[in-house]
Amino acid sequence: RVLRGRRVAPHVRLEVVPSSRRQFELAMQDGTLQALSAAGAVIGSSGCGPCLGRTGGVLAAQEICLSTANRNYKGRMGSPDASIYIGSPYVAAVAALTGVIDDPRPYLEATDEEFDALVARRRGERPERGAASSRSGDRSRELVMASARSGPVAEIDD
Repeated sequence: RVLRGRRVAPHVRLEVVPSSRRQFELAMQDGTLQALSAAGAVIGSSGCGPCLGRTGGVLAAQEICLSTANRNYKGRMGSPDASIYIGSPYVAAVAALTGVIDDPRPYLEATDEEFDALVARRRGERPERGAASSRSGDRSRELVMASARSGPVAEIDD
């Protein structure tokens, strides 16, 4: 619902890998994969993918990844010098649109017009490099965890 009718930020690569064949089929049937593809997502076949680099290579040193996977440890998706965060699907969808890890609640509570204005503003505030916004700074962990309290589980493993 967050990505439907919108495009991911130009500097973001969004990879979607359904966890099972059944989930892949359900997402095909209800139009989710079509909407994600239209938003600019790369759709992989069900099962493991990004961790192995199957959909576009593993992370290099200093690259940043926000994943909805359920595990995280140093070097899991490539270089041990890459930054890997775990967040809820809502956190990931907002990050794909804005290029920053942000609290998804203002977006989820906004009208379509307000939502698009928030996305445009956050894209403009994006730091030169990095997934956490210049505004959130050290609050990145707090923002991701706040989303977990109001919806799906999210955590950052330092």
